[in-house]
Amino acid sequence: MQALKGRFLFLFFLIIEGGLVQAQETNLETSIDSLIGIAQFEEAKKLLHQLPTKQLFYHERMAQVALAMGESPLAIKSYQALRSLDSSNLKYLNSLARLEAQRSNYLKASQYYRELMLQDSTNAYYWKQLGALSLKRAHLPLALAYFSTAYALNSADIEVIAQLSKLYLEMRLFTNADSLIADGLNRDSANAALWMLNCQSAYRQKEYKRMSASADALLNLQIDSSAFYLRHKGIAAYHLGAYNKTITCLERLLQAEGKSELTAFYLGMAYRATNELELAKEYLQTSVDEAISDQIGTYYLNLALVCEEQKDYAQAIPAYQKAYQAKALNVINYYLACCYDAYYKDKGVAIEYFERYLAQSEAKETEYVDYAQKRVSALK
Repeated sequence: MQALKGRFLFLFFLIIEGGLVQAQETNLETSIDSLIGIAQFEEAKKLLHQLPTKQLFYHERMAQVALAMGESPLAIKSYQALRSLDSSNLKYLNSLARLEAQRSNYLKASQYYRELMLQDSTNAYYWKQLGALSLKRAHLPLALAYFSTAYALNSADIEVIAQLSKLYLEMRLFTNADSLIADGLNRDSANAALWMLNCQSAYRQKEYKRMSASADALLNLQIDSSAFYLRHKGIAAYHLGAYNKTITCLERLLQAEGKSELTAFYLGMAYRATNELELAKEYLQTSVDEAISDQIGTYYLNLALVCEEQKDYAQAIPAYQKAYQAKALNVINYYLACCYDAYYKDKGVAIEYFERYLAQSEAKETEYVDYAQKRVSALK
């Protein structure tokens, strides 16, 4: 009887003690959540160390605290522990994927998202994330495949539409890009990113009215009234013959961003079109000086044309020669011949360039061919 009473008391105290421990843990959990709620993460972390480490609560809050404190390795360790405790809960795998992506560990993040995709292959979000990670890793064909699947699963995702449109533009698949952009703008007509893509697509296809209208749409949205608008509106205006508008936009852009080859080139061309040849020459020279693209031949050619219009043959001739070195266009031989003819008393070099031009000329260049033949006959 005494032994039975002893066992009863032992169980009674064990139950009481267990209840007290449970109550203490509950109080700690409440305190931890309160501290996290007021961003007292260091204090919350201290209290967490008083809890058993095999509980979901412990690892969930430790991951939360670690992320808030910028301790990524601890957060990863916590999420991995959570996966071990509850492997069926995909939110932990999602958290690991997002965290690795934030840490620029794109390969590891991709592995996690592929694992998630195998669990739910119809989830467009996973395909979208795999597409974004493929872009980060410069795997463009893979990105295209992932984003295409994401769009097929959820055609309302504007981010996917924008990314897929960018890829199509890079691949010069303009019909595909324009179709997607139109779909996106039909769903969200105030989306600046899509209007920018529409503007860029129009520029690449030389659809300058659409380019100008897209730039205006951005301005009307009061989203981009600065560099992007000024550049694209100015270039479109030039090709539409609104040269003063080009000058207004690109002079403002030049003040805001400083010198650039493209801005200087179009300013030079606009000033040439308005017969302000000194300014045209100044800006075309700037486009040459700032050139880092493969368009330097075009810049030299137009600089030479302006110099020739001013009868400044001493500058026109070397500019034409530089243009020919960059791109061997036969018409430059004709321009050089005319300059040598006008500038030098010795006509031997002029004859040489006229004959060089005639040897490579095409039948459609009737005016130039006739003049070159007449000058050769007259000079010999």
